[in-house]
Amino acid sequence: MADIIFINGAFGAGKTQTTYELARRLRNVHIFDPEEAGYYIRRCLPDSMKYSNFQDHPEWRSINNQMLRSFVDYDGIILAPMTIIRTDYWHEITDNVPVKRHIVLNLSKDELRRRQHKRFEGKNSFAAQMANECIAAYERFPTEIPDALLLDCDKLSISETAERIADECGLSLSPRFNPISSMIYRIRVTTGHIR
Repeated sequence: MADIIFINGAFGAGKTQTTYELARRLRNVHIFDPEEAGYYIRRCLPDSMKYSNFQDHPEWRSINNQMLRSFVDYDGIILAPMTIIRTDYWHEITDNVPVKRHIVLNLSKDELRRRQHKRFEGKNSFAAQMANECIAAYERFPTEIPDALLLDCDKLSISETAERIADECGLSLSPRFNPISSMIYRIRVTTGHIR
C-alpha cells in the first residue's frame, strides 16, 4: 500500500518546491498533482460552464478521489501537493483514501507575501487575493481536520521544510545538493510549473 503524503499550504507557500525536494531525496516516490484534473476540466468545458476555481467542480473532487484510491496497490510514496482550504472538499477527495500524513505549510501573512513576491505574484494575483482566506482556513484546521499537521515554515528553507516533513513521516532522505546545484534544480522546477 502506498504511503500518501499530502502537502497543503497557501498559494506561494512552497508546496511544489518542497515536494520536488522530497522526491529528489527519496526512493520509490511518485508525485501526484491534483491540479492536473482541474486543467483537464477547464480544457473540456465551454466557458459558460467553468467555475473560476476548478475545485468547485464536483468532477475535480471525484477524479482526484478515484486517482488517490488507485494508489492502494502502489508500493512506494505518493506526494500530493495542493492548496485545499475547504474542509468539505478535503473530506470528499480523501474519502476512503489512506492518507499517511496531511502536512500544511503554515506561514505568517508577511512571509507568505514575501514568497509570493519572489515568484512575481503581484498584489492583484490570484495567489495574493487568496492569502487571507488560506491563512484563516488553516487556523480552523486543528478543529476541523485534527489529523492535519500545521508546520510553521516562516524560518525554514525548502530543504529544511522537506527534512521536517521527512522526520514527521519517518522517512530517510539522501543528502542535500550543494547550494549551486540546489539553485539550478529549483529554477528547473519553477520553470517547469509555469502555467
